Amino acid sequence: MAGEANQKQRYWYFLRIALLAIPWDSREEKDPRGMRILRSYLVTAPSLSSALKKAYRILSTNENLTGSTVVGKPPQKVALKAIGISNIEQIEEQIESGAEVFEEILVNVRLSDAASDILSDSELNEEIEKENKQGTFQPIQPYWGDDFDELGE
Repeated sequence: MAGEANQKQRYWYFLRIALLAIPWDSREEKDPRGMRILRSYLVTAPSLSSALKKAYRILSTNENLTGSTVVGKPPQKVALKAIGISNIEQIEEQIESGAEVFEEILVNVRLSDAASDILSDSELNEEIEKENKQGTFQPIQPYWGDDFDELGE
């Protein structure tokens, strides 16, 4: 039975999570300003709903409200608040391995503004329903020419 689960087709998903680094002294405000951080990841999963579970786990492990996170020079103590998932989509091309893609930072962003870019539960459920109806597509493998892999060596 466990071998069967490992045989299931897996797909790559690109996801972006949003966090807000709130200055420690402002963390209790109703709508604090902070530094919005968008982190991008590549994850592999058998379905969108499985990729979302991974996305929420990544999001929750990035949150740190203890004050042990510091940013900037001079170092400033911040509360790192998880905002949500801003983007998740299946990648159409075949990928062999993955890693964190990049991190985008915007300063002086209100919590309410950072939250406005997050996908709602209903939007995420619509995407899952669409995948369940249409199925996942097979990743394409573009042909760039026989010598493409040798470029840049």
